[in-house]
Amino acid sequence: MEKPNNIFIPKPEDLELAFNTFIEDSKHLTKQSEIYDLYNENFFSPIRPAFDLSENFKKIEIYRVVDEYDGIDITNPKSFSYNPIANNIGRAHIKNHPVFYGSEYFGAAISEIKDSLNLGGIYYLSKWEISVNKPTFAVMLLPTSKVLKENSKLFNIANNNINELKKIFNFNKKEANVSLMNYVTKLNDLFLIEGQEYYNLTSCIAHEILYNLRVDIDYTIDLLLYPSVELNQNELNYAIHPRLVDSEFMNIKEVYKFKLKEKKEDGNQIEVLQIGIPNNEKIEWHQFIKGHEQT
Repeated sequence: MEKPNNIFIPKPEDLELAFNTFIEDSKHLTKQSEIYDLYNENFFSPIRPAFDLSENFKKIEIYRVVDEYDGIDITNPKSFSYNPIANNIGRAHIKNHPVFYGSEYFGAAISEIKDSLNLGGIYYLSKWEISVNKPTFAVMLLPTSKVLKENSKLFNIANNNINELKKIFNFNKKEANVSLMNYVTKLNDLFLIEGQEYYNLTSCIAHEILYNLRVDIDYTIDLLLYPSVELNQNELNYAIHPRLVDSEFMNIKEVYKFKLKEKKEDGNQIEVLQIGIPNNEKIEWHQFIKGHEQT
């Protein structure tokens, strides 16, 4: 699908109407190509700055939670990774194109599946590590309207993203810059709406970034970062392309088997039962001595 040659940004006073029209008209669309055709009629290709994580990090730790599903092989590290089947769309993936979902904080990883948590249920919290010793590119879905409004933990990251966007477009008119920030913020806010109402749009945007966009001929974009709705947009969630997950640069470090003891709005009480340690591409399990944990 061809992208328009000329970048068009509605004036600030017209942006709200254009965006609402796009949302309404795309509500029942499911095909990615149809959504992008409609999108390009109203806006322009979602150009975003890609950040090389190797410039600031040597390693990144990510946490992920899965439940004790039928047939789970707890000795196989892949049991705690992404679902390779991906029969349905999700917040950051389309059908048949899986991504690895995780969080930068273990409490966020547990909170992200709060609707699936059952008292007394058994779950597995895995800790993963990405070795960032080569160029590794990520796109951050910041700013959001809430992060800009409230001086949150992610406020400085959002401002850095704004500055990078301004460099890319280099608009001379203040009006164009205002429209650009409003436009990007509105798109990012779609990822922070609870429920699945806008999954057809967010999955389409995420798929374009992770599966189709490239930094250049040599480098892809492997990570998509966006604020956690469950933790008031104070922590980051990750959607990661399988090519990075399955590479030598991303590895599982440990797994905690836990039982949910108490479920509350301000946190969950869990009891860690066992700890799994990788050894020769298998997970070896050991008893965990410590008692209840608060998340």
